[in-house]
Amino acid sequence: MRLDGAFYDKDILLPIEEEGYGYVSVATMTGPLIKAMVAAKYHEFAQGWEAAEFTYTPWKWNEQHRFAVVRRPSSLESDKLKESLFTLKKHTYHRALVHNLALEPESVWRFYTDRANQELLIREFKDSFFMAKIPTRSFWANAAYMEMILWAYDLVLAFQNLCLPEEVRHWNISTLRRELWWLPAEWVKHGRRNVLGLPAKYPQQKLFTKIQVMASKVKPLI
Repeated sequence: MRLDGAFYDKDILLPIEEEGYGYVSVATMTGPLIKAMVAAKYHEFAQGWEAAEFTYTPWKWNEQHRFAVVRRPSSLESDKLKESLFTLKKHTYHRALVHNLALEPESVWRFYTDRANQELLIREFKDSFFMAKIPTRSFWANAAYMEMILWAYDLVLAFQNLCLPEEVRHWNISTLRRELWWLPAEWVKHGRRNVLGLPAKYPQQKLFTKIQVMASKVKPLI
């Protein structure tokens, strides 16, 4: 489990641990925790990044727990970031993480930071795939609605990976709508053929044509 600071509570984390689940949670930066964090022994794991692990017993907890933390030279951090993080002397300390995983501290940090990717995915589902509101009071109708959203998401992923050139494959659905899908166009009949007419000054004309060619090469699933 990847948990933010709202879950840093022994009544939440200890039952999770007793049930045998692995977790990483952001810790509240109290004075004793900061003292233990600063005194920990750090090692460099990437250029400009140092990590450390230490044990600490939070207030009202019954036993020591493992904590992981990373820091960087404060000269490498922006002034805005230093305002939101703890900075002491030459280093800026990022979140202290309490955990029960059999990982090195830098691996614990990397595991937790993947949570940001999950939040971006949830935001995309809510904002771009209309998952922010449950539409009915029927469980099965809602389940079908969610399955259709997931199907739509998978189709977008397939379109990105099979039809888009590599340089624009990172476009999310909002950009795809704006640049490729929501376009004024019309079908024009030339002889016996129907031709899709795009705006004369459409800036992505070459890209659109390239995607059409790539899409025509995709084999049907059924």
